[in-house]
Amino acid sequence: MPTPRYPDPHELHTGSVAVADLPVEQPTATPRRPRSGSWLAAAMLAVLLAVGVVVDSATAENNPHPGAAVSFAVGEDVTLQNFRVHVNGARVAETILDGERQLETAGLWLLVDLSYANVRRPDLLNDLGVRDHQGRTYSVTDRHSRGTWRAAPDTWFRGEVVFEVPASALAEGEVELLVWPSGRSQAEMVPMRYGSTRLPVDPAAVATEPVEVAAVELLPAGQR
Repeated sequence: MPTPRYPDPHELHTGSVAVADLPVEQPTATPRRPRSGSWLAAAMLAVLLAVGVVVDSATAENNPHPGAAVSFAVGEDVTLQNFRVHVNGARVAETILDGERQLETAGLWLLVDLSYANVRRPDLLNDLGVRDHQGRTYSVTDRHSRGTWRAAPDTWFRGEVVFEVPASALAEGEVELLVWPSGRSQAEMVPMRYGSTRLPVDPAAVATEPVEVAAVELLPAGQR
């Protein structure tokens, strides 16, 4: 089953202007007075080329780029718009439990332990991804029932978010965790701040027995 690929805020898209070849008049024995239409066409072509350069430059400058990333370390709080996020670590398993069911995969399950709260108003943090050393990005799996994280200002909830990845994604011993506070669907349209942290994973420490995903829990004040 192919893994859906979501907009990558590091990708850059530039526009282009296609210029068609103008017809060229063949010279004749009798000199002809240049037509005003020819001068007009040449002037319009010059304007189009100039506008094309400006459009390309503006598009490249205004698209999201690595400078929009907010880097943070595992074990520290980061504020991203209306969210405060704290990543505790990750573990890897061959099989996970979803209630009474055992969920297997042709790859591996990556369980990211994190907590978050809101800054101004209650909201849900739904857009997370992990990117491996080959630049492949994976979304939160829809095969496991995630539950609802009812966070609010200064009200922290903690649990595990589950990703389904190929074993090769963990070969380098770390992945990049991406947090899009405004939704990854906007990542290609407007410059935006998003969270990025290097998440260590041990590809050799894979749980072979079925693992129960940590349930979402409300944290006491001061805990993450």
